[in-house]
Amino acid sequence: MIHTLAAMTGYTSCPTCAVQVAVCAEHRPSTFPFCSQRCRNLDIAAWADGTYVVEGRSLALQEDDVVMSDDEYAQLRQRAAVLRGRHG
Repeated sequence: MIHTLAAMTGYTSCPTCAVQVAVCAEHRPSTFPFCSQRCRNLDIAAWADGTYVVEGRSLALQEDDVVMSDDEYAQLRQRAAVLRGRHG
């Protein structure tokens, strides 16, 4: 509902500082949806330093993670190729 209202009024709030930013293509800044390069940089810095995170399991390999051997990977690729041949 908020996005619909913003589109009707022609403005939305900068995600970093809440300043009103034009939505219309002719008036919006090149940093849209941010009001400025500074706000854009603050946002990306927050992601980089871990201030912002997406909840869930880390995709980084841990010491106890099981990793496929080259032979197992090759077998899996062969099985996938066979299955693709059967279904399409």
